[in-house]
Amino acid sequence: MPAAPLAVSLGDPAGIAPEVIAQAWTLRDREGLAPFLVVGGAGVLRAAALTRGIDLPVTPISDAREAMDAFDSGLPVLGGEDCAPSPGQPTPDGARVALHSLTRATALAL
Repeated sequence: MPAAPLAVSLGDPAGIAPEVIAQAWTLRDREGLAPFLVVGGAGVLRAAALTRGIDLPVTPISDAREAMDAFDSGLPVLGGEDCAPSPGQPTPDGARVALHSLTRATALAL
């Protein structure tokens, strides 16, 4: 097991990244995925999971290290940044959340 979780950027809430992230979490055991966390977008992730018929438990975390323990029971989401889901319809709020997620995930990786 890695010493730290991978930090994943949410991507644009209007795109497919939230659905891909939700699906990846459901395949974590079968594919042997390392623990990961998503920066922001808990509501966007829940809505994206529903479009794929996925019951996605989201576990809010306040520190990246918490993701290691939370990963087995729920998708760890760091931070409360979120916006209304808008599949296929980019919005300024979605862009703000996406940029924040990318910036913070990059900082965690560094």
